[in-house]
Amino acid sequence: MNDNKTQETKRCSRCGRILPIDNFRFWRKPYYRSECRDCEAIYNKEYEARKKEKNDDFRDNIEMLFQRKYKEIHPARILNLKETGLDIELMGEDEIFVRLMDCSNTWLSNYGRLIRQSYGKYNMLHGNGSADGQAYTVRKPVYKDGEWIKTERTIYAAKTVIETFIVNPDIVNNKRVWHRGNDINDNYYKNLYPLTIEQYTVVLDHYERTGDDSEEYILKVMNDIRFKKKDWSRKSYNPTVCGVGYYPPEIFSMFDKVYILTYMFDASILKYYFDLYKIDYDVKSIERTGDRYALVDYFVPDTSVYRDKVNVYNGNLNDNLNTKVNGLSATWFKSSINKSKIAMLKNNLYNYFQNIMKAKSNTIMWTSFKESKSKLKGKGYSNCHVACNCRSTNEYADRYNLAYCVNIYLHPAVSQFFIQRGIEVDQDMYALSEMIQWIWRSRIRNGESINIYVPSKRMRGLLLDWLAVNSEEYRKVG
Repeated sequence: MNDNKTQETKRCSRCGRILPIDNFRFWRKPYYRSECRDCEAIYNKEYEARKKEKNDDFRDNIEMLFQRKYKEIHPARILNLKETGLDIELMGEDEIFVRLMDCSNTWLSNYGRLIRQSYGKYNMLHGNGSADGQAYTVRKPVYKDGEWIKTERTIYAAKTVIETFIVNPDIVNNKRVWHRGNDINDNYYKNLYPLTIEQYTVVLDHYERTGDDSEEYILKVMNDIRFKKKDWSRKSYNPTVCGVGYYPPEIFSMFDKVYILTYMFDASILKYYFDLYKIDYDVKSIERTGDRYALVDYFVPDTSVYRDKVNVYNGNLNDNLNTKVNGLSATWFKSSINKSKIAMLKNNLYNYFQNIMKAKSNTIMWTSFKESKSKLKGKGYSNCHVACNCRSTNEYADRYNLAYCVNIYLHPAVSQFFIQRGIEVDQDMYALSEMIQWIWRSRIRNGESINIYVPSKRMRGLLLDWLAVNSEEYRKVG
């Protein structure tokens, strides 16, 4: 039978040769490919070459949304080398060592070198080589269970240089770093480019074929929509800190006067932002006289007038959780050791709405962190969830049975951003302002009474304190 198969032949549709059937790739029974294996290999090689050449062709009208930008380094972060006692030969006239915001007593240079201070002594760290380039072991403060602890972490010179000195247009997707000349040991910030995996592959292939990795070419790759993620959008190019958009400080100098209407300004990120960039401002209050409103000198409003309209639950559902001060924080919900307490909180919610308040669903409004919503939702109130950062809506102005199941803290990266620049951050005031904003989505905004269950001891105390401001019985509630 094998002899019969050897004698079977077929003509190649590409080269025209008559060859044994084994020289053709089997497709599906009883068919074989029309091209012989040799011609198929030649075609595939030519196809790949054409595909690579196509990547070098850019449209003349590419919208250059991203241009190369470097971060402005605050002078207070730059290490005075004379005070270190180290005999350091600079790698370039522009080399500076900048304090890392998320590492203890550690300074990184724009050439990728690292200095650390331990027990009052400065040392130049040598690090270790790795597949991702130069790596260092550093001590980072980590926020866990309501407190900061120091733990050892590995950081990579190139990636950390980019984080410190370069504006990265797509932090989420830019997982690779291109070193000019494909020299993984070159960590000079002007020779590093944050790229997506696909962009990196295109640049590498072009460099290996042509020896060209000019900034002009790399920027075209970064801006060409062919090499962006499928979920790419213009919005991804808006500057953010922890997902929060911000304006460059120069924008406020473009106007003679700017009026910002807000509440609890002293607790806002905007206030810290103004203090950081030394933007002058005056805080005013609005006072109604007759049918007119006017700006007046700032005064603390008498919030005790809401005490009779905000009925804060006080009962066993506050005590059975028995959590610490950080209970119900975002970190608390993520910890597996709190699984039973989360289940109890879910039961408390059901008990509060269905048995204590006997509330109908169209009167309910409750909140939790987005990630923990599924762990707490239950019969009769699941569809009544309102995001804890909800703003500027009257959609829930008829709701009056509330539950506030979060313990708010400013994101650690944001708070440290300001603290390490000498700006004092008030976590309690920030938490209170967030909670008041949420509560005021309900019918209290119309002067009508509401009921609210606040299982977090810290948040409940902040609310009760706020309701007592300017009253004679003002006191701290634990």
